[in-house]
Amino acid sequence: LNDEFHRKEIQDQLEMSSFDGGILGHGWAKSGFTRKVDEAKTKAAGNINYDDMIEDESIHGKRVDPRNMWFDYNAPSKNLDTARYVIERYHKYFVDVVENTFYKSSVREKIADGYYKPTPKDSLNSVYRNTDNMAWYSQSDFWDYESECGIMYEVWDSKFNQVLYFMEGVPEPLQVIDNPYPYLKGKKFPYMKMDFIYRPNEFYGMGIPEFIEHQALELARHRTSAFDHRRRYSMRQMWIDENQIDPEEAEKVADPDYDYIFTQGPNAMGVIDDVPLPSDYAIIEAIIKQDILEFTGADNLARGQNLQSRATAKEVAVRTNILGLKLDQRIAAIDKMFLTMGKHLSAQIGRA
Repeated sequence: LNDEFHRKEIQDQLEMSSFDGGILGHGWAKSGFTRKVDEAKTKAAGNINYDDMIEDESIHGKRVDPRNMWFDYNAPSKNLDTARYVIERYHKYFVDVVENTFYKSSVREKIADGYYKPTPKDSLNSVYRNTDNMAWYSQSDFWDYESECGIMYEVWDSKFNQVLYFMEGVPEPLQVIDNPYPYLKGKKFPYMKMDFIYRPNEFYGMGIPEFIEHQALELARHRTSAFDHRRRYSMRQMWIDENQIDPEEAEKVADPDYDYIFTQGPNAMGVIDDVPLPSDYAIIEAIIKQDILEFTGADNLARGQNLQSRATAKEVAVRTNILGLKLDQRIAAIDKMFLTMGKHLSAQIGRA
């Protein structure tokens, strides 16, 4: 297990999942054991397995994009332990799907013949491509549409203990198999989810950007107001009293680098002074930044800086305990994902 963790860089995959949790609020990982990698129907199709981690008769563990994961929204405890199903979305080339002997031949033939027209990946970007005249597959134009990807769904159903493979736009499953990992005791799915900041009665956790969203928006507005002020008042302008000096004469004596406006004033002309920023601008910005640091756990105590002079020893102790609890909670969530992956892979090795 230790050798495979290092050889397949599974720890790096779990670290990326942890980063997903800190950014998006929830990170996902998946374990598995591959008996035989997917093979193409014809030699001309070449290799259709592009994941170096997937090998014959070997375990694997990898990070899964949290934006492509869903689970049962009727789960009583709103977690994987009480969910009926888990869905993973990914993408595959159309030609690879047609060539993959793992999928039902009857469905692959309907896709190749154009009877089924799968939805292209481009549709996820709101640039839906017209597929009516697309040459889906033939040996002659095998590489013409290599860049065309379909939207795939892998559904793990714990009620019927099955795994179903779907392709968007195809009305029947590409394949339905029994759960290949029934020996994962206490775990119905080979997936694991880590919530960065737990939210009671919610399906997903909270990441740092969402946690400081209001403060970040306020800081952005504050900075925007400063730049708007600079653009508004950095223009060099002069005023000219048209009652005291003829406009044509004013243009001759006025600085060409200045814009000027006509108005009434005590003198014939003069420079319009810039309006300074409010005196409390820097103070407000410092308060917002301090709020962000405290919300993320990086207050003065955590950064080794001095606290305010009125801070008592008890307050320092309380702050230290709170900081320790925050760190313990984050570390425990990440440790749980590592340990779960280790248990899954240990079971896979033992079964193999």
